[in-house]
Amino acid sequence: MKFTKITKRQARKLFADNSPIYVIAHKMRPGGPFHMGMTIFPQRYHEESRTFDQMINDFTYYNCSHETGYYPAYYQENN
Repeated sequence: MKFTKITKRQARKLFADNSPIYVIAHKMRPGGPFHMGMTIFPQRYHEESRTFDQMINDFTYYNCSHETGYYPAYYQENN
């Protein structure tokens, strides 16, 4: 799988358009040996009435640290 890094603004727009986003802590790399990232399928979050910011705050709380990076990085999967 190949990924293209995108900005938070682009990720927010993709989330609003129901397009999948890959989120991972910024020191990690997608497809690396430690798969700590996750693919976000926005439809599921919209059904639960959760916003992009709520989803990112939850991801940051549980997955970001001094070892993995303090903030998330956003990627779009290339087909």
